Amino acid sequence: MINEYIPPLGIKYYEDFNKEQVDMACFFAVGNKDWQLVNFLLSSPKLSKHANIHGVENGAFRFALTCPDNDILEYLIFNLNIKKTKEIEKILSLTNDNKSKLAISLFETRELNKELPTKHIEVKSNKL
Repeated sequence: MINEYIPPLGIKYYEDFNKEQVDMACFFAVGNKDWQLVNFLLSSPKLSKHANIHGVENGAFRFALTCPDNDILEYLIFNLNIKKTKEIEKILSLTNDNKSKLAISLFETRELNKELPTKHIEVKSNKL
């Protein structure tokens, strides 16, 4: 049996939050790289209100663009499968720096990775 994650402050603490507070808690958990708490806030069946990873005006994504390392951005795109919404596209077009270019590349890579298992490559042998 897999142990279910229980946040340090307890489930009841988050259950009493309103929707905006749950989104804000998720934003701070992303900033702290507390992926267990992020996943708990996004999808735990113990919560009646789940966080929206796009909440706080895409705060988690905006924060990831400001971090010197890339692990938060990569986690959002590859592990949490954050959607490339029109709002995110606008953020990327307005910032247009190296981190934004990386984010665009990561979104493209994710889409290419999704296609890999469905495409079959025919390999022909040179042997007679």
